[in-house]
Amino acid sequence: MTFNKKILTALVVGSLSISSVSVMALSQKEENNNVMSVNNKEIKEKELYNKIMFSSDYKATLEVLDGKVLEKKYKDDKRLNSMIEAKYKEIADSLKKDDPNMEKEFASYGVDNKASYIKKADVRLGALRELAAIDTAAQKLFKQEEIDYIYDNKFSGTAKISSILIEPKMSAKDNGNNGLTDKAKAEANKEAEKVISEIKGGLSFKDAYNKYSADKTLENGYIGTFNVEQAHTAQLENPVIKEAFSLKDKTSSTTPVETSRGYEIISVEYTVPKKSFEDVKNDVNKMLFDLYQGNNNFTREYVLDQFRADEKIEITDEVQSKQHANSVLQNRKSYTTFDPEAQNNGLNYGY
Repeated sequence: MTFNKKILTALVVGSLSISSVSVMALSQKEENNNVMSVNNKEIKEKELYNKIMFSSDYKATLEVLDGKVLEKKYKDDKRLNSMIEAKYKEIADSLKKDDPNMEKEFASYGVDNKASYIKKADVRLGALRELAAIDTAAQKLFKQEEIDYIYDNKFSGTAKISSILIEPKMSAKDNGNNGLTDKAKAEANKEAEKVISEIKGGLSFKDAYNKYSADKTLENGYIGTFNVEQAHTAQLENPVIKEAFSLKDKTSSTTPVETSRGYEIISVEYTVPKKSFEDVKNDVNKMLFDLYQGNNNFTREYVLDQFRADEKIEITDEVQSKQHANSVLQNRKSYTTFDPEAQNNGLNYGY
């Protein structure tokens, strides 16, 4: 018999199965518009189509549609292979104890090698979807201050930090007098500006420290070697951390940094150089996406729904389209806006 094209599309694209039905005979009767005989019961074309579609899942169709669009979109993307390897490793690590060589896992998909498994177990599709989700989230979810925070804190390199401290000159009895305090601070700030001017004029930071710093407990002003997280752990003051990791390699402050001790002049020398944002943009986006996803289980599907809408990925079948639309609605309702200022969210804007 000849199936109507619409039914054939449903069977092929949707990867549908009627294996649970015992098909005894097929016959075509023109007057009944392609009648199928199943267990001696005749079923008209429309009725058969409805039975197939109502018992199917839109997700299988969506896999085909996603795959076609994503393969084209990311065919030359250098991130794809590393993403696939990362996903494969995650699966292999989870099965390491009971299935160290992945033999049982391969067998469950009817394959005997890694390449075939990656394709058949949708590891590749999962990686493609992950890339689409990350890129879409970067455009539609992430706030600029979140991107800046992750970049500044996670990708700022490691630096030797040194400091020159200029303290306000006050006696203990002057501490309660706000007028004298303000005057002493202004004088300290002015002195710090003078030291900065001398450093710009050629005085070495080491000599400036030995000549002017009120804190002589440091060797040539050296505080220690830190990345941003280590600096916070070491409880360096936020203004010092912010100043240090905003400076270029082998440079020092161009304006005094006010701290609880007075005014400080900061110098850095990078042991692990800072990379430009463009160099680490993809890593920043992935880290932020993982943070969002860790705080909200619906992040991935929520942003993939937006990606599909932008790419005009649509299921035109009436039944599957309704199923998909309901899923989109549920994802939208279940996703709650990520609050970067909430406690225990992984971000800390106190920097």
